[in-house]
Amino acid sequence: MEIVIQLKNLVMCKKGVRYLPFRFFKDTPTETQETQERTTPNFIPSNIASNDSRNNNLNNNNSNQSLESDTLVLEILRRDKEQTEREKANKALRKEVLDFEREIRESERSERLVRERQERERLEAFERERIIREQQEWERTQYLLRIEREHQERVRLETLERERIERERIEREREERERIERERVAREQQERERAQTLLRERVRSEALERERSQRVAREQQQLYLEEAREYHRYLNSLNERLDVLLQQRANRRNSER
Repeated sequence: MEIVIQLKNLVMCKKGVRYLPFRFFKDTPTETQETQERTTPNFIPSNIASNDSRNNNLNNNNSNQSLESDTLVLEILRRDKEQTEREKANKALRKEVLDFEREIRESERSERLVRERQERERLEAFERERIIREQQEWERTQYLLRIEREHQERVRLETLERERIERERIEREREERERIERERVAREQQERERAQTLLRERVRSEALERERSQRVAREQQQLYLEEAREYHRYLNSLNERLDVLLQQRANRRNSER
């Protein structure tokens, strides 16, 4: 863009003619046109060949005039020559201006194409960056999802492991309680059996003791009965002897009487 500005401000010189910068013609078209009309009256760029032919005819006609008109003819020729040179200069100037405008347009077009290409490249780069960011975001999301799934799976496995350990602990505690209960029941059973055994032993001992006591009582009773019978026999024998003695006494008394 700076080169274009310098080209616009450049003052070009060619064939001894000083050209105004392109900015002058572009910014002040009315003033330039009026100046050209003053310097080149009735000038038509497309009629250069007809003007040359007209000048040649005019020169031929002037050569046939009298010497009194030579000064006027020379002046006319000089003016025609100056007019022709001005027309050529104006034509060259317009050509230069058109070329310069074309160069400016081409430069602007090139700059526009460059800007469009840069903008397109920028948009493409932005799109690539967006795609890369989206890809990276997608990959990051997938990574986070995978990490989350792994975390959830790890938590699930840890939960299952804790539940398994808890079930095993509960099972061990249940088995331990059952074992303790079985041992308690076995001890109570043993104690009951021992108590029952002791009870049976005590009952048997008491029965034996009662039987022994009863046997001793029977033996004592039998002994008492034997002694009583023996005592009764003894008393009976005494009574019999007494009766005999009394009978003998009575007999003696009777006999003494």
